[in-house]
Amino acid sequence: MQLKICKIIEKVRRIARATWGLKPSVVKEIYLVVLEKILMYGSEIWYSDKVKLNNKLLQMQRPPLLSLTKAYSTTSTDALHVLSGCPPLDLKVRTHVMTSEHIQLIKNSREIGGHQSFDFETAREPWEVVKISWSLFDESQTFVSVIYTDGSKVQNRVGCAFFHFQENDEIFSELFRPSDEETVSMDEVLAIRQAVKIQIKNAAQREILEAWQQRWSGSSNARWTYLLLSKVDSKRIYGDFFLNQVFTGHGVFPCHQARLFRKDPQCLYRRADGSIFHVLFELKMNHFRQSWPRIWQGKELKDLLKIEFFRRACSDIVKELFNIAFPL
Repeated sequence: MQLKICKIIEKVRRIARATWGLKPSVVKEIYLVVLEKILMYGSEIWYSDKVKLNNKLLQMQRPPLLSLTKAYSTTSTDALHVLSGCPPLDLKVRTHVMTSEHIQLIKNSREIGGHQSFDFETAREPWEVVKISWSLFDESQTFVSVIYTDGSKVQNRVGCAFFHFQENDEIFSELFRPSDEETVSMDEVLAIRQAVKIQIKNAAQREILEAWQQRWSGSSNARWTYLLLSKVDSKRIYGDFFLNQVFTGHGVFPCHQARLFRKDPQCLYRRADGSIFHVLFELKMNHFRQSWPRIWQGKELKDLLKIEFFRRACSDIVKELFNIAFPL
């Protein structure tokens, strides 16, 4: 498996370099759809929650995340997870296995929530079936979470859908087009089935995010990154080679070069230590800061990095410093 993953990663690296090539969003899609599926294949059989196996999964996950974030190879794996928006693979595999076992247990149960399972139901006469009660929907009522499903057939074309409302606000919906040979009853069953699958998937995702956040908050690694990005987010994609040097503290900054490679920690103009703050706010590169609003002077770096314009400015400053430190 590891050899197969390495071959795919090597092909991606050829077209996704540090400063050119595929966009980070495309690389992330390749990771989620291809690499992660390969790594998780058959996990219900081979996975066991052991430290050695979990570390091995994180080790195999690290190379594609480096290609995605374009960060320095010295960057912590915990920081790569946060920058890429990809949860630790061991947490994802563990939750997937636990969810699969729970679903299989429900399938094998004769009763579900006090009701007879469809798989073990025997045929009954129509007049023996208990009538299902119904009531009109009252829009004035507020529900924590409600799911509506429906199926229909119009002009020999079949479709079904479900809508998820939370506190009377629609938060998710999805449409499906099954085969036109399906009946309306089967369409409604399909809509219910898809709604249940989505709810199980969402519940598993929330569990992964909670465990990921707890691990990130309690980790002793990448504390500089934690100061800037304390919350995990699976939708985040930071794949800028220069900007991520600010987020990780690993890169062209003299203080980092001195710590790892014993180089001179002084800045280019020999005025102060080459820290990240000095490079961004004090180093003699005034042409980058002329358009900065004065209100930025009183804000913390963590808050400024939430602004798209400031992130682009940081990337330009680090790029300029990189070209000076490593001329072609």
